[in-house]
Amino acid sequence: MGKWQVRRLLRRTERVRRLATSVRGADGPWAFGRIRVRTAPGYRLELGDGVTLGRDMDITFAERNAALSIGDGTYFNERVEIVCASSISIGAYVGVAWGTVISDGGGPHLETEDAAVAITIGDGVWVGARSTILPGATIGDGAIIGAGAVVAGTIPPRTLAAGVPARVVRTAVEWQP
Repeated sequence: MGKWQVRRLLRRTERVRRLATSVRGADGPWAFGRIRVRTAPGYRLELGDGVTLGRDMDITFAERNAALSIGDGTYFNERVEIVCASSISIGAYVGVAWGTVISDGGGPHLETEDAAVAITIGDGVWVGARSTILPGATIGDGAIIGAGAVVAGTIPPRTLAAGVPARVVRTAVEWQP
């Protein structure tokens, strides 16, 4: 990596650090490439130690007082989109592959539904490429979400889930974050 590339990385990283309302530890976050953050009044962005944000990542706070919490050592690959209208909690040492969308609302909804429902992703979860995590999803610790899956419900800990909608296809799985 050349001298000018290091300077650019440090500038982007500092910009993300300024936008965060809370940063834990001295080793994070790291922003590689363009990161777009759209804020709303009262938003909360909490970043753990060693969080890595990939190129062309979009984070949108769609409603007032929306809260996004990302745990230590979590890695986002490129072109990940997060739309936070209520609350999204992403655990520590989570791997999120390219093209993934995580959204707890922020779009059109029926008047009889809640506009936004919280998303919880546990520690040590691996989310495959082009997956979609929908409002109200809960993913247990150590789970693996297959590429292209659409998660709308609860995925138990240490399971492999795949498909549209995501269903458990294997139990007692292990992977090293």
